[in-house]
Amino acid sequence: MKKFLPIIFGIVFLFFSLFFTPKAWAQTPSLGGIEGQWVSDPEVTFVGKTGARSGQFLDWTLQNYQWLTLVNGQNPLIPFWITIRNIVYAVIALFVLKNLSIKSRIVTTLTLEEPWNSYDTGHTLVEVYKKDHWQVYDLDNNVVFKRGERYLNFLEFVESVKNNDYTIEKIADDAEYAVGGSVKDGYDYSFYFEAILSNEATLRDWYKKVIQVPLIGDDSLTYYFFDEKNRSRVESYASNYKFLASEEFMKRFYGN
Repeated sequence: MKKFLPIIFGIVFLFFSLFFTPKAWAQTPSLGGIEGQWVSDPEVTFVGKTGARSGQFLDWTLQNYQWLTLVNGQNPLIPFWITIRNIVYAVIALFVLKNLSIKSRIVTTLTLEEPWNSYDTGHTLVEVYKKDHWQVYDLDNNVVFKRGERYLNFLEFVESVKNNDYTIEKIADDAEYAVGGSVKDGYDYSFYFEAILSNEATLRDWYKKVIQVPLIGDDSLTYYFFDEKNRSRVESYASNYKFLASEEFMKRFYGN
């Protein structure tokens, strides 16, 4: 009998497991408490609308591919891509430097010469805190600037350009600026940029044109300047260009 007891108990256990298993009830949350409690969030609304509009724009560009040659057989967005490309170079450098815990920031300039255009109205550079002081680098043109043995910060470079009182030093020997695709109003400006970058003398002349009003950006993408004489003109160029008194500007960005 003892021999068959395990078998009998096994059959009984299996029978009760199959036919008398207790029921488990899942709790279903009630939606009644949520109803009527939605709160409008302007930031979420803005992000949502921006995402929707971006999607609509991409759909339009894919469906209406003729936009590539709308103006005299040329791409009308090329000048904007050139500007964006230059800024992207600086942003990528900034990202790399910050990940290496190296203090850095984007700086830019604006010319006061008229008329403003989309290809050489200003220039974007990167300023890096190195060896106890800021040093400015022109990544587009693969150069850094010195006076004597001292590498110049952004404001020193802007002042030096006025009197042509600086030396230009290559960052890397094998990096060349890409000039292709510089088109505006159906005219290819690649040759113009090739001429500018062909030698140091023409590059210095171009700097004198575009390196006039210095602006330094913060994390909110607002760019600050201290040129009080040309304040209204500079602020008219972009809504995120803001004036700061000279003392406040120096204190905020150079700590003095």
